[in-house]
Amino acid sequence: MKPKIDRIKLVFAILFSVAYLFSTFEVSLGQDMMGPDYASSKTKEVIQKMLKAHGGLEKWKKVKSLSFDNIFFNPAASQMEWPSPWWVSHEVIDLKNRRAYHDWPLDNAKLTFDGEKVWTVDWKNGNMPKMQAMFFFYFAALPFLTQDSNVRLGEPGMAKLPGFDKEYITVVMGFTEKPTIGKTDKDSFKLFIDPDTHILQDYEYKMGFGAMLDAMGLPPEAEVFGPMLRIHDKFTKVNGLTFPTELHTMPPDGSTIYGNHVLFNYSLTEKFDESRMKMSINVIIDKSNAERKAGK
Repeated sequence: MKPKIDRIKLVFAILFSVAYLFSTFEVSLGQDMMGPDYASSKTKEVIQKMLKAHGGLEKWKKVKSLSFDNIFFNPAASQMEWPSPWWVSHEVIDLKNRRAYHDWPLDNAKLTFDGEKVWTVDWKNGNMPKMQAMFFFYFAALPFLTQDSNVRLGEPGMAKLPGFDKEYITVVMGFTEKPTIGKTDKDSFKLFIDPDTHILQDYEYKMGFGAMLDAMGLPPEAEVFGPMLRIHDKFTKVNGLTFPTELHTMPPDGSTIYGNHVLFNYSLTEKFDESRMKMSINVIIDKSNAERKAGK
């Protein structure tokens, strides 16, 4: 009887090994295999053309980290009582685990997002660190972030932009759940895609981070701020991928400019410094909340 028992044990061992290997394979590839929720085949076609125009999803998937320098100028800073109209930062993002760290040289400040907590040193920016941690990352990489598994992409439409003659293909990008720190499932991006080049020319965005809405003094019933319109004025290619370099932000009617942005020194090879994920004793952890306190 013993040989029969040994054969049974062997069969179970093989089955267990196969199940384990399959589950490991599924976990390792799960994020890549899962994609966004497309409203229709037409939506998918439009987005895939956009991705190809920006260098292609396959190239993006091979990138381990994205880094860039940012300069933001707010012409209305004095009216908003900002200490300075200039924001300057160097930002590095770990694309696999979506962690990030920033250096803000004008303020001698640092920001870190380790995947769970956000903390800062000498933070002077008026935005909450949680909101700021991945904010400019979406400026730089939005075409590729349409492929995250918690993204919803609506039916394509057509619309004009202030200052532009032709109509652009529009697709509303929403979320089934909070996409990352500082963003909520109420956030959205209305993509404006050039029908000729398929480049993402600009987008309207709404943001729903509750602590920021409270700080802005929005009515208690407001769930989002916006929309705001962000135009991509110039682009650059880095290792075959296309990113925006000059941008400006306006209200949807284009009546004024709220901010001028420059993103430059893009790198797809800067090594992510793991030592920045270790919290020192002089940090302040951001405890701001995505939910609104106003009216409660």
